[in-house]
Amino acid sequence: NFDFLHVLGTGRFAKVYLARREADSKLYAVKSVRKRAVLDEYCTPHVRSEQACLKMVTELLAPFLPRLHWSFQDEERLYMAMDFYPGGDLLTHLTRDGYFNTERCVFYASEIAEAVSYLHSLGIVHRDLKPDNIMIADDGHIVLTDFGLAKMLFFSDEEIPKTGSCCGTREYQAPEMLLGWSYDFSVDCWGFGLLLYTMHYGRVSFIIRAMRLMVHVLLSTRS
Repeated sequence: NFDFLHVLGTGRFAKVYLARREADSKLYAVKSVRKRAVLDEYCTPHVRSEQACLKMVTELLAPFLPRLHWSFQDEERLYMAMDFYPGGDLLTHLTRDGYFNTERCVFYASEIAEAVSYLHSLGIVHRDLKPDNIMIADDGHIVLTDFGLAKMLFFSDEEIPKTGSCCGTREYQAPEMLLGWSYDFSVDCWGFGLLLYTMHYGRVSFIIRAMRLMVHVLLSTRS
């Protein structure tokens, strides 16, 4: 049993609560998803994919990735209990500090790259890399979280697997996703590059303007 203390974050279909487990008084982050939302045609595959990805990285003790401790449900909601990271997320730190020095950028970037690379080796594309989803654990290391938009791609001998749905946070979406093209793991490389820029300069506005101009040119060329 858990005592829900307060809301840590809210999404379209879910809320994340800070909760205390009664058995040991430890704090956890518990994601709550409304069952009505799970019946939604758009939401259902994301919920299933998120749970499958979390179970996989938990069983493999994947580096710099979250641990799913329990899944449970009541009449109205599904719950996933994960570690709570008291260090907050990178967005909070960037808002407070403005930007990170080179040494700090390299430290975080190397761990984010390791996490993303490991996901790709498992056939998982994250699709929502952004400062909000990079948590700081109590030992100072990063944890890449929020698999709500992650997708498992299946390798074949002939080619790299691809998908085509447009999702994620618009400011961090890769051009091929915005253009409605099929894409592969490389969309996470774009998101990683924007993360690097954001950490070092504290903003993404310049790149966003350049990206929108590029997309406009590409669309004009296609028409």
